[in-house]
Amino acid sequence: MLNAAVGAFFMLIGVLMIVFHRQARELDEELYPPFWRALNPFRPRGKALTVVIIVFGALSFLGGLTVLLVNFVEP
Repeated sequence: MLNAAVGAFFMLIGVLMIVFHRQARELDEELYPPFWRALNPFRPRGKALTVVIIVFGALSFLGGLTVLLVNFVEP
């Protein structure tokens, strides 16, 4: 049952990241003001950050779905 809970958690986080990607980007911009960005110039910003959030959300969803399928579909 623990694996099912972990899989469901990752699926939920993935869906939330995909649906609320604008709010996640705004939160990132609030947490890292411009002077911190000067210290790490290779960090994604703008549209690249949005793409990264959506891709990691999709990977999290697929990973959670895989865990659920492995947990409940046994040969």
